[in-house]
Amino acid sequence: MIPGFVKVFHPRRIAGQIALLIIASVILSQIVISAAFFLLVPAPAEHENERREWELVTIARLFETIPDGAARIALTVAVAREYPWLTVSMQLPPWAAASASPDTPPARVIAHRLGADVAVFHRPETPDAPEQIALRLSNGIVLAASGVPEGPSAPPVSIRLLVMLGFLMPVLVLLTVWAITAVTAPLRRFTEAAESFDVNREHLPLPEQGPEELQRAARAFNRMRDRIKELVDERTQMLLAVSHDLRTPITRLRLRTEFIEDAAARAQMERDLDQVNAMLRSALSFIRDERAEAALSTIDLASIAQTVADEFSDLGHPVTYVGPDHLVCLGRLDDMHRVLTNLVDNAVRYARHVVVRLRYGEGNGIVLTVEDDGPGIPVARREAALKPFGRVEEERPVRSGQGFGLGLAIARSLARAHGGRLSLHENTPHGLIARIDLPGTGAHA
Repeated sequence: MIPGFVKVFHPRRIAGQIALLIIASVILSQIVISAAFFLLVPAPAEHENERREWELVTIARLFETIPDGAARIALTVAVAREYPWLTVSMQLPPWAAASASPDTPPARVIAHRLGADVAVFHRPETPDAPEQIALRLSNGIVLAASGVPEGPSAPPVSIRLLVMLGFLMPVLVLLTVWAITAVTAPLRRFTEAAESFDVNREHLPLPEQGPEELQRAARAFNRMRDRIKELVDERTQMLLAVSHDLRTPITRLRLRTEFIEDAAARAQMERDLDQVNAMLRSALSFIRDERAEAALSTIDLASIAQTVADEFSDLGHPVTYVGPDHLVCLGRLDDMHRVLTNLVDNAVRYARHVVVRLRYGEGNGIVLTVEDDGPGIPVARREAALKPFGRVEEERPVRSGQGFGLGLAIARSLARAHGGRLSLHENTPHGLIARIDLPGTGAHA
């Protein structure tokens, strides 16, 4: 949430927010650089010299105005204490007494400020001696400034650069975090809502927050999700009603078959009615399983896999289980039992040997596979085989009267309800692998 006092300056569009971010970055960076410059860079040498020239002129005027006596002695003591680079005497220094006053810029400036009654002597800096200035006032006092000290030395460039980066990096980090949270957080919520959308579950509306474009996208997404759920509910209700209402005419047809004198024709009619009735039961079961919303609980997936393998082995099918003795995860016992039963039942129809394998995958996830040595399914037809009523008889001939193309569809629907995914893969050297990847909630019992 953005505080109320910030909303006044908070643009509603992504372009405005990006512009605000750039402007704020430039302004803050400029403030930091300017502060570092004024705090760390010393005053230029010419400014320092000019300041000391003004100090020298001011002290000279004081000595000219204060009469001889205790006040002048006190001033001399104070100058010696506060300005160690300046000496007060009654005689010119040797270098000034031996030379005439030179016509240099500092000498002209000081002479102009003090008047013609003051004699100014200036010796520029040389490799052997520092710059020196001497003043002989009208009352005979001599002020000699010898070796004017330099201003504070500037720190090395590397130190200044490190200090500057030390200011800039936290500012840039804070701006980056702000950009991620304020601009990209609504996009992340939108993506998560789209990926987790399931027509069989209730969802809270996506918050309509962030820039105006994202608010409009969130509103459109919420309306789209409501329309899809409404359409699916209407379709489901229609299928349930049709499947339920067809039971009555099927029952009447079954009663009428009893009056058919031809035994062969009557038997054929009964087989057709049984098949239609089985298709209706399968369709109703698929719809109910697709809409199941029971809470998840702790189950032992290894025990379920062993039980299913044993049940088919007792019926004479060569089904074996390979995996840990116990593997606890969150799920629905009946649903996982039915998933495995559908996959194994689909495999034993076309294969001579079936292996149910359970193991851990990446990120502590769970991988459950049903592997057979049958004819397999071509890659181009595998996705169609996972859809309701998907049939691939030309590749895997089904036995008469068995299967309506809902076993794999039901298994995939129940796997999705557990947060997993069902996929079909090639088995080596031949056959099919039905693989279920479940999220990382598994743990050894």
